[in-house]
Amino acid sequence: PERRVLLEALAVSGRPLSVSEAARAASPEADVQAALDGLRDTRLVRATAAAGLTTYHDRVRETVVAHLPADALRAWHLR
Repeated sequence: PERRVLLEALAVSGRPLSVSEAARAASPEADVQAALDGLRDTRLVRATAAAGLTTYHDRVRETVVAHLPADALRAWHLR
């Protein structure tokens, strides 16, 4: 669940986020580092020093956003 939430946060943002921004968006209680490591291992998320965290490819972002229910997407935008 933590990986999914972090991936959704990055996908909906549509732009690179810092680790702290992603952590705040995902959940203050989430183990963001463990979730991030898992997402990197599966090549769903990448991190760069200059840009920050982002989905590995736009198709990943588009697919995640396309599969979110409308109410979940609205909730993410409110966050």
